[in-house]
Amino acid sequence: MEQRFRKGDRLLARADFERVMHRGRRVFTRNLIVFAAPGEADRPRLGLAVGRRVGKAVCRSRWRRLIREAFRQDVRAQVVAAT
Repeated sequence: MEQRFRKGDRLLARADFERVMHRGRRVFTRNLIVFAAPGEADRPRLGLAVGRRVGKAVCRSRWRRLIREAFRQDVRAQVVAAT
């Protein structure tokens, strides 16, 4: 089974980010705001924008890696459960 975080799994275009931010639901935590919206694709996609409030570049990169990995594992678990 494919375990990479492929380009098709990412929100890359500015229009995609704006659509999710304006039409999606928001969940707030202390350090994170999660925007979620149904997409056109049959699988979920992830886009990250980590602000400077989180910390220096090393810290922001670590947040991105951790969130991407959690997303990747969750999507993989959904695929395994569906089969």
